[in-house]
Amino acid sequence: MPVIWHRRHAVLGVFALAALLRLPALERCPPPIQQDEASRAYDAWCLLETGEDRHGASWPLFLESFGPGDFTAALSTYISIPFVALFGPGALSVRLPDALFGVLTVILLHGWLKRQYDERFALAAALFLALDPWHVSICRTGHESGYAPFFLVAALSAAYRAGLLPGGTGDAARGSSTHSSSGFGILAGLAAGFLAWLYPATRLLTPLLFLAWLMTCAPRRAGVSTAKRSSIIAAVIGVVVGAAPLWITALAHPERLAARAGVTIFATSDQPLSARVSAVFKNYAANLSPQYQFQSFDDISGSYYDGVGLHLLVFAPFVVAGLIRTIIQARQAAWSRFLLAWFVLYLLPAAICLDWNPHSFRTVGGIPLFAVLAGTGWRWAGDSLIRWRPAALAPARNVMLVLIGANGIYFAHQYFRVLPGKLELGYQTALVRAMEFAGPKSAEADFVLVTQRTIQPYIYALLYAPIPPTTLEKMPAIRGGGIQAFDEVVRIGKYFFPPSGSGDPKLTELFVRAWNELPADSEGLVVEEAGRFGAGRVLAVFERESPDRQAPPLEVRWWRKSEDPTPCVIESAPGKP
Repeated sequence: MPVIWHRRHAVLGVFALAALLRLPALERCPPPIQQDEASRAYDAWCLLETGEDRHGASWPLFLESFGPGDFTAALSTYISIPFVALFGPGALSVRLPDALFGVLTVILLHGWLKRQYDERFALAAALFLALDPWHVSICRTGHESGYAPFFLVAALSAAYRAGLLPGGTGDAARGSSTHSSSGFGILAGLAAGFLAWLYPATRLLTPLLFLAWLMTCAPRRAGVSTAKRSSIIAAVIGVVVGAAPLWITALAHPERLAARAGVTIFATSDQPLSARVSAVFKNYAANLSPQYQFQSFDDISGSYYDGVGLHLLVFAPFVVAGLIRTIIQARQAAWSRFLLAWFVLYLLPAAICLDWNPHSFRTVGGIPLFAVLAGTGWRWAGDSLIRWRPAALAPARNVMLVLIGANGIYFAHQYFRVLPGKLELGYQTALVRAMEFAGPKSAEADFVLVTQRTIQPYIYALLYAPIPPTTLEKMPAIRGGGIQAFDEVVRIGKYFFPPSGSGDPKLTELFVRAWNELPADSEGLVVEEAGRFGAGRVLAVFERESPDRQAPPLEVRWWRKSEDPTPCVIESAPGKP
């Protein structure tokens, strides 16, 4: 009883730790708010208020975010709708559901691995995931990839309960016959279908993992019982239902399924085949770099976590040991062969893309895998100590727990205290604050002229001015094609965004025409880098708090149109348009 009681406390402690790292201060860390998060928050608000997204599509399966090259699955936006209803549109409403699913992932992972392996293994893997910087950072944002670990773990957990996966240490699945259930088969299929719908990277990874399962874990015909056959049929039904948004869209709007792939993968590149193949291997190496894995990584914001990799450095020996152990067992164990296939495949969605590597979002399918590998290495080390030096087991475990605690504290300090200031540039926090300030004052203005040195600034006007969805459709708008199949919006109502000059040439003409229609004596607000407009009264200045500020502050000025009747074309900032 004392041992059981002690383990229960340890399990509850790991779950509490997962919640402590994922739920607090979601509106401050990371700072508000990246343009993709803002897009989802506003579309969720539109769907809640009108039943249509901001482009007028009624309950779409794929949302047009920033143009014909940026269609995203609507699943994460639909999950956010109840939170928008409770808290209003903003950073909290899109990040909180992601964070809650992250905590549930740790709980679900423990329950799955406890059945497939044992309590010791499950606790080690859950502790790894609870503290994992990769998982913590990705599910504290409102990005759809943050939900991927949950649906992947849910699919594998339900598949094991349905008897469709072998045991963790060999081909005999402990308890798989007693847990074989068509209900769990349906759940496994539904979770896999949602995973495929969720995100372009998982849309590719999911069928590849299914093929890996067929080659390594699928029951052979001679060994398929009636119960297991029922589970397989139920799983197929679940997949068909869960992936319905994909095949419905494939029939009605096939171009939306691979909109991002069309502008990111090597298949659309003009490079020679040999250069593409070479780049794929280089991308594999970049994503598997020990420095990236355990010392320094970024969350696609342009700022790196100093001294913090995708995983805590203290877990590196266990991940490596777990991978070695898995390779050793691969000849005898189907599950080990599946894990090795998973290890190769999770990197593929990032490796075939030419625009950004390494990429912590496109490789998100590897997060649960590393927890399994760490648990494998942890248990192997423990079993080795029990076999050769049993008296050293308790001291070694205590030392490791102290080191894990110290490494976890260092990560928490870097993430919650150091990193937010560095992230404000990538998350466009100054623009958020400027739009929050300018929005209420816009009623007194004839126009609000917003810099295009930011990325998709119009979405911040919609969300933070704010512009309610019910009034958006009545406002005059001008938009056209930009780079990489993204649209460039140059006007929404009285908000004007000078075109970058790198997209549709007609945009500049349309923008100037709309601007010239304003009376010469018009007065309004300008949101621009400090010092770019010499005239006008400065109302507020918004800058990053970090001392290593990488960009000039934004200022809001009261400005007369006669100061510059035709605003210059302003080059957009580097990065995603």
